[in-house]
Amino acid sequence: MSNLKKTLASGAELEATLGSFEECERLDEAVKAELGSLNFESESLVGLFMRLSASKAVKNALWPLLGRATYNGQKITKDTFEPAKERADFFPVAQEVLVFNLRPFVQNLGSQFAGIFPKDTSSPK
Repeated sequence: MSNLKKTLASGAELEATLGSFEECERLDEAVKAELGSLNFESESLVGLFMRLSASKAVKNALWPLLGRATYNGQKITKDTFEPAKERADFFPVAQEVLVFNLRPFVQNLGSQFAGIFPKDTSSPK
């Protein structure tokens, strides 16, 4: 898988590399633990975001992956977002890195479920 290269809304350049299987699996488990009790019918996108951003387990699993990324050509550290003007990019960067590292776990699920649950081609009764 190639690196993620993205220009953020702020104009900042983000580049991320895929973490190791162990790092990504740790993030996957942390996200699933946070979302396990989520009621998708009543939870808003903001609620989902707040839950993940408040999770110490998600943060602890995400930081090693953020450390593999660069922001405007500089390796990301916790000091990267210390300047107030850079803080607006923290959540977009975290989201991009999170999704980039979890996507390989789920990208083929749709095609795998297609064989388990074949399309019903019969007419409704």
